[in-house]
Amino acid sequence: MASDVVTPQRNGSAGGGGSGGTAATPGTGMPTASAESGILTVGWAGPVKRRATCPHCWCRFHIGDILWVARHEGLRGDPVAGPDEMRRFLPSRFDARGNAVDARGVSCTDMACPQCRLPIARALLEASQVFVSLVGVPGSGKSYLTAAMSWRLRELLPRHFGYSFLDVDPIGNAVLIDNEQTLFLRDDPSEAVSLEKTQMQGSHYETVRFGEQSVSLARPFQFLLSPQGGAGGDELRKPRVLNLYDNAGEHFLPGNDTTLTPGTQHVARANALMFLFDPLQDPRCRARLAGKTEDPQIEEALGGGVRQDTVLNEMGQRIRRYAQLDATATLEQPLLVLVGKADAWLPLAGLSFGDAPEPIVAGADGVEAVDTALVERVSDAVRRWLLEVTPEFVSLAEATHRVVRYLPVSALGGPPQRRDTDGMLTVKPDQLQPRWVAAPLLYALSRWGRGTLPEATGSQAQPTETQALPGAGEAS
Repeated sequence: MASDVVTPQRNGSAGGGGSGGTAATPGTGMPTASAESGILTVGWAGPVKRRATCPHCWCRFHIGDILWVARHEGLRGDPVAGPDEMRRFLPSRFDARGNAVDARGVSCTDMACPQCRLPIARALLEASQVFVSLVGVPGSGKSYLTAAMSWRLRELLPRHFGYSFLDVDPIGNAVLIDNEQTLFLRDDPSEAVSLEKTQMQGSHYETVRFGEQSVSLARPFQFLLSPQGGAGGDELRKPRVLNLYDNAGEHFLPGNDTTLTPGTQHVARANALMFLFDPLQDPRCRARLAGKTEDPQIEEALGGGVRQDTVLNEMGQRIRRYAQLDATATLEQPLLVLVGKADAWLPLAGLSFGDAPEPIVAGADGVEAVDTALVERVSDAVRRWLLEVTPEFVSLAEATHRVVRYLPVSALGGPPQRRDTDGMLTVKPDQLQPRWVAAPLLYALSRWGRGTLPEATGSQAQPTETQALPGAGEAS
């Protein structure tokens, strides 16, 4: 909105003294932003928003209340961020470049949320945010999927849609970057590798202290979608920050949502939800695939017997609870059911990936777009197959969410191999052929991303590559 944007002038008048500018919310021990002050006057070249949302604690703050992170070593230790973190402060002095100056006279460059005091990237103050949550049971393959998804988007968005796809915070995205390196940039791509499982604590979470309690908050992977070549004159081509949340599957088991681990609250704020359904963790699907695939996961499920409809139900209940909705309310957030390891089961649904890895088409005017019509035809075919195999899951998904789509995804493009020495499942990077891993986000950004990507819904669109999922036409 034009009324929510200002171009700051550098005059050094914003903010007050003190070390934080926060107060406690009665009865919660959680700090809240101080009273709104003037627009923070920093020397950015472009417009910034008056308000922004913290992707960690969901505080909606005025830009005049944002805290800065001290740089002088004598200012280490923050009551909320932790004793090893640099002190956060509300500045009263700025240098000639518009950066805050800490109490020891050192110019600062980093900023933090006024409530949880976790780092806030400068891009969040300049671009609208899109929130997407990925959920799945343990062992469903989320780490492989997110690595393949981000790697493909780094190629597809610049090449087909004129957007760069950049890491907003390389430190926050370090795990994902390392996973991409392991799978797609190995010095010896014939060497078998594996990715570590997402843990309930660690790099995906940040611990802060609210009063007497240490609280674990989710850290999203953050990407900046920025128009290339100076594009961006119209509202639909504005930069966007994509926040992608990937929790450990255990966080969504009943009983694991507490005041000390509220790291799944992002599902109530997400613009779109993605649930990675693993057919190979369902004994009915494994029975149908017996003798038809070489995937060693047919022999034994990796998730420890966790029912996937239980996790989906728990996710829906948390959304209703966080959003203060009735227990039977239908959720407006669209749900994308990503049916993983599709290279194993796709023939059972009468589908084939063909040679095209993603649903991208070129219209008669030459402009490339997301083939949303194809995605929806494929969704219908996958839904019919899931109804035969796991009818209770489909019923629950459609009773909970108003809009549900079913997309086949294959992060590997083929089965993993079991290593003889320790039985661990591994993959060889030179054999990876990810299929439709970017399709969920391409579809979400075209349908619900406020026009970030164009969509092609008519039959006049032609594939930019060989026909994708040719079986979808038969199923439509």
